[in-house]
Amino acid sequence: MQVLDEAVDFIRADLRALGLFATTLHDRVAYRYAAATGESVTEYERRLKRETKASAEIESLYREVTAHVEQARAGRAEEKNRG
Repeated sequence: MQVLDEAVDFIRADLRALGLFATTLHDRVAYRYAAATGESVTEYERRLKRETKASAEIESLYREVTAHVEQARAGRAEEKNRG
């Protein structure tokens, strides 16, 4: 946990523009199994007909990244409209 805490502190102090997502990706076996089969973790788990914490983490990260991209697009569109 110390490395994670140090990384969070560094991002908050030195990379404010980058920001920090709320989602944390943990070290999960499902990620390794999915990579070994050439699938994303959500594909891997769908094929096995189960959903675990790994796919929930990825889906949460996807939602956060998508929201961030949409905010950036809206900001650029607003700047363009101003002039």
